[in-house]
Amino acid sequence: MASLPLIFWHTSSGDFATASNWNGGVVPGPADEAVLANGTKNIVTSSADETVAGLEVSSTLELLAGTFSITSFTDNANNITVDDGASLDIAGTFYNPGTIDLDAVSTGADLVFSGGVILQEKGKIVLSDTSSANTISGTGTLENDRNTISGSGTIGDGLSMITNDNKSTIDASYDKKTTLFGLTINSDLTNGGAIESQNPFGLVLQGITVTNSMPHPTGTQVYEGSITALGKGLIELNGTTIDGGTVSVSGSGQLWAIGGVTSTITGAATSNAGVLAAESGDLTIDGNLSSSGTLSALSGYVLEVTGNVSGGNGTIAGSGEIKFDGQATTKVTFESGATGILDLMEPSRFTGTVAGLNTGGFVDLENIPYANVTSVTYSSSKHVVTVVDQTDNITDTIKIAGTAGTFTPSLATDGSTLISDPPASPASVPNNVAQLLVQSIASFGATTGVVPSGAASLAENNKSSEFLAANSHHG
Repeated sequence: MASLPLIFWHTSSGDFATASNWNGGVVPGPADEAVLANGTKNIVTSSADETVAGLEVSSTLELLAGTFSITSFTDNANNITVDDGASLDIAGTFYNPGTIDLDAVSTGADLVFSGGVILQEKGKIVLSDTSSANTISGTGTLENDRNTISGSGTIGDGLSMITNDNKSTIDASYDKKTTLFGLTINSDLTNGGAIESQNPFGLVLQGITVTNSMPHPTGTQVYEGSITALGKGLIELNGTTIDGGTVSVSGSGQLWAIGGVTSTITGAATSNAGVLAAESGDLTIDGNLSSSGTLSALSGYVLEVTGNVSGGNGTIAGSGEIKFDGQATTKVTFESGATGILDLMEPSRFTGTVAGLNTGGFVDLENIPYANVTSVTYSSSKHVVTVVDQTDNITDTIKIAGTAGTFTPSLATDGSTLISDPPASPASVPNNVAQLLVQSIASFGATTGVVPSGAASLAENNKSSEFLAANSHHG
């Protein structure tokens, strides 16, 4: 890069646009490099639109209003503050061993990167935690090379990709005295560093793909990124996919799927000591999960683990569903009034326990067709329900916690077997519901030629509207 004409600030504090504050009596312009080297405690303010080719800061530059644009070179060794209603636009080379503060109140404080910028050195970008109107946006790509970006607001508008390098951090930080908002990232992200949330108001990964690893520049190794809910921090996935690296939730932390869509964690070393929840969206853990915490499926949403689950608890609320495709040692509890499903693809590999099943919920034994159910028995001494399929020589056993009653098989929409433990005094069933159930079982018998013994009376006497609701969303 060719050398730029240098224009030096020569007084203590003052306004950037005042010519007498500069050597030669000239305010730096689009072809110049402005040098603010008047001591770290002195403040240069700017209240109008300004454009310079380069900027060096070893004092403090405070942007009160307007847009301050730097087109070629920036070196911030101390502090740049962007106040509410102001914008700092940066293109070209950017060294930031200092701090950039975004202090929005309501209008917004904006940091804009244009044309592909590398954020170099071990500095900080701090988004104030008392407003959600702080933004980091731009065009092209943004590479964070060893900086820490923290606070509340939005990162990513207009950017095609954010790269968070090894030893770099993006942190939804939290101060219990001041923090009122969370942090949202809405640009695709390659992460070889750390993405963290300590903020109970949430770090939202909004409709993006996070490639949670990146190659070393020499190609000799791979940096595995980490995504962590620390302390009481919350991470919210809204239609987001996390691929690789590590994903972990601390003892008081939470990770939710939200937005009414599916979010997926795939190929990651995933651990949970807090809460993993299908909160208002479906959550799929595509791989193994180490859990000493809680897995939660709220009404209408599915939490699925395709690999093995070691330890922890699960809760099903309303019509929620927890689905285990592999081995699981989890204790799963149906909350009061729950009509949801514990879906077991390989029931023989489920060595956990089930509690609260008599509230109206179901265990789906995917390996036994309903037409093949030979017997359902319960051992009160061992607290185990046993389902036998003599046709395929399959025996499933499920350990039950708490009081158990009369276990009942029923037909899932995919033909597998649902097991329930109806309440001792079930509510009466409206005639039209009973008729629908009888017709459904009769139709199944006409198709398969098999109607399990007592099925019609079972439908008339033991079913409820919750059964229909549960089967209507099960697939």
